[in-house]
Amino acid sequence: MNAHTPGPWDHYPTGPRMRDMYQQPFCITQRWLPNMIAGIFGDGRGGLDAAKVNAALIAAAPDMLAALRALSPGFGAGLQSGLYKQTMVTDALAAIARAEGRP
Repeated sequence: MNAHTPGPWDHYPTGPRMRDMYQQPFCITQRWLPNMIAGIFGDGRGGLDAAKVNAALIAAAPDMLAALRALSPGFGAGLQSGLYKQTMVTDALAAIARAEGRP
């Protein structure tokens, strides 16, 4: 699998064409570059507010993945000391794997 587009990512409101024709009120871009990574559709339940929050969450994904990767070498010591619970470590490792496209 190829690596994801490097972060940091940002989210912005889209212009009239993306918003009106494609129903994508927000987009995800690589910071400082004009290329769009993803368009964010409105959420039928939460409307524009949900779309904006979803865009912010998706834009934060590379930073969250980097943070989990940075913490992962200490998972064993954290379990031994009681700082982490097994479910926390299992969930964190599963999130890393999912972000990397692994089962």
